Amino acid sequence: MKKLFTLLLSIFLAGVHFTVTAQTVKESKVPAAVKESFKKQHPDMYVYEWEFKKKKQLYEAEFLHKGAKHEAHFTPDGKWLLTKRDIKRKDLPAKILQAIAGSQYSHWEIDDAEEQQTPSGLVYKVEVEQGKQELYLYITAEGKIEKTVQK
Repeated sequence: MKKLFTLLLSIFLAGVHFTVTAQTVKESKVPAAVKESFKKQHPDMYVYEWEFKKKKQLYEAEFLHKGAKHEAHFTPDGKWLLTKRDIKRKDLPAKILQAIAGSQYSHWEIDDAEEQQTPSGLVYKVEVEQGKQELYLYITAEGKIEKTVQK
């Protein structure tokens, strides 16, 4: 009984955490500046879901492009922050794989990867792990590891 209670409590708290950090919003509730900025960045795309990330204070537009899910992030005043999509390891450019292979993380396993278009250019966010250690590597399109962040 105690295990069941603990399990149910964990599920409840995870749900509360999710609803507090991300909330689906109707398009009519999204600020006009955010919608205009999205249309400027992605003129022919349809947003199938808008979310507001309360903790980060940003709006996220989820849309499909060429069959792949994309997410675009905006500040409440409409400033575009980034557009990202998940990519498979096999789809990572050679320069990205070479950057990892030539680094201290060459023996780490690639877990997940994202392609992020930002105002300053294209960046790949690659999650690598070794044992219980997990890091995000931020790698430029040219193959330079810009920063690492502990997960």
